[in-house]
Amino acid sequence: PCQVIVFTDYFCPPCQGLEPGLEPMLEQIHDRGRAEIVFVDMPIYKETPLYARYYLYAANAGGSFKTVMDARRALFAIARGKTVKDEEGLARALNEKGIAFKPYDPKPVFNAWNDLIRRHKVQGTPSCVINDCRAGASRHVGHDDILQALSRFMMKPKSS
Repeated sequence: PCQVIVFTDYFCPPCQGLEPGLEPMLEQIHDRGRAEIVFVDMPIYKETPLYARYYLYAANAGGSFKTVMDARRALFAIARGKTVKDEEGLARALNEKGIAFKPYDPKPVFNAWNDLIRRHKVQGTPSCVINDCRAGASRHVGHDDILQALSRFMMKPKSS
């Protein structure tokens, strides 16, 4: 299937800058059924594994694309504030933003993310891999390259 894989870190300033433009594009891709969307949290900053775990907990609690996007938006906002650095504080901040979460063992997902990072040779954030059903895979790095590639992908006729 067609797939868009987004590699970001909540604490990465370029990722934080990309997110507002990225979100509506991914919603359109999802709503039109253009591709499966996969988010990979790159463990670049010290607090990222904690935030990644709570992202997965939020996805586990709701599971819908909207729930996932709401959780990402909340986690990016909390990370921008740079005030929440422990589990108790993050759980409280997510509760205050109305984000539900259901803990589970995220190790298999972390392993899958590591495999994707290695397979696509991703070395920094923000990065995006578009597995186009017709054209194959392409890797894009940085704000402009990612948004332009996603825009081109959205404009292509949907493969059947």
